Amino acid sequence: MTERKSFNYDLLTGIKLSLSDIFTKNVNYEKVILEEINSVIKKELKEDPHVYFQDQLDTLNYNKGFYLTEDKLVIYFQLYEIAPYYRGIIEFPIDRNIFGDDLIY
Repeated sequence: MTERKSFNYDLLTGIKLSLSDIFTKNVNYEKVILEEINSVIKKELKEDPHVYFQDQLDTLNYNKGFYLTEDKLVIYFQLYEIAPYYRGIIEFPIDRNIFGDDLIY
């Protein structure tokens, strides 16, 4: 069984970062992320109704896997978490720009 783990640290302080830590306080980042992910899920389900276990996500757990690239926030899901095994570890790259100044890292 394969599992992906990402380790996100503030390199200046050495503090490990959770998803909520990379956003300014009191911003509803989860809503924006879920809208982006659900948009992709709906589009892919039109092509094949069996690629995901459900037709949308309602929540992200507090320790959801993520990593940052220069221009993307990537949210990922483990095997079997939202789709059958053959889909592999599913990644949803989200443009950092849609968060504006609310994304602080």
